[in-house]
Amino acid sequence: MRAQKRLDFCLKLKEHFGDKMDVFGRGINDFDDKWDVLAPYKYSIAMENSVELDNLTEKIGDCFTALTFPFYYGCPNIDKYYDKDSYQLIDINDFDGTCTKIENIINDEQHYKQHLKALTESKNKYINQFVLMPLIANFIKNECEQRNKSTSTKITLMESSKFQKISFRFMIYNIINTLKKL
Repeated sequence: MRAQKRLDFCLKLKEHFGDKMDVFGRGINDFDDKWDVLAPYKYSIAMENSVELDNLTEKIGDCFTALTFPFYYGCPNIDKYYDKDSYQLIDINDFDGTCTKIENIINDEQHYKQHLKALTESKNKYINQFVLMPLIANFIKNECEQRNKSTSTKITLMESSKFQKISFRFMIYNIINTLKKL
């Protein structure tokens, strides 16, 4: 039901915006890599499968990573995680209101430039805090810190931001070796 509602909403948006809007997804302009369909655009629409508190997925993070400003439907408390200037909430139950928001923003030639700093900060936050490897690293680091409080041996893990610069296998190797030392 929800999937059909989102699809109907997208198709209605496509009808409204015509050639100003491209639609990608399963069954409609399929793609192999999200980067290829997000990176060329300044703006995108990201809709979660469900609307729940604290439920964010890669849909919003992929927009941030590509530095495409998202019109977002999903987690109602997204502002707890990301700067309000890095996205625009939309409501698929209010088609006219959503169209007005989108039109006002995409027609404002300064909007993207004015929000690029917040968008970049959300990108960095997503990559450094919410992607799987930094989450694992932070969990292990916190566990080590808790254990180190009662011992004199200090264990230091690599900063999570450095994970982006080394290979995945090497990251796993370091995590396993660190865990073996515990």
